[in-house]
Amino acid sequence: MYAWTDPDSSLLFDVRPILTPIVPRPSQRMADRPDELDCVLPHHVQAPGTARRLTRAALEHWHIGGEAADPILLAVSELVTNAIEHACPPVTLHLHREDAVSVHVQVTDGGPACQEGAWTSSCTDDEHGRGHTIVDFLATAHGARTTGHGTSHWATFSTTV
Repeated sequence: MYAWTDPDSSLLFDVRPILTPIVPRPSQRMADRPDELDCVLPHHVQAPGTARRLTRAALEHWHIGGEAADPILLAVSELVTNAIEHACPPVTLHLHREDAVSVHVQVTDGGPACQEGAWTSSCTDDEHGRGHTIVDFLATAHGARTTGHGTSHWATFSTTV
């Protein structure tokens, strides 16, 4: 599914490859796969914010909020930021509610970039590099898979606090 509603507006967005308003939002729903969200994000500095909004909307749809949602939102932001700063497009966000008590997050990129992103290359080493440590602390499990098409970084979160 590539269309999703932005909870901060009354528009439905097409998230391939740039967010573009396409029609007024008919309702807040997740179409034919109510336990999943897949979207290709723009390879742009605004992608982490877009990913957080989409994730927040999915979590609200699944009735996951507050303290259970915060670690998921932070990890999505970290994983998408890493993909934008260190990898080639496309960047894809996949969320899956595995059962009543867990959510699986996966960010897939197009493989290592030839050069670092603008933010990473503009700051000193002690200003970045903590994303995977943060995800490790927040998630019940996490890891990475590399294929011929890129790398997927994933994490699983408990939704019970």
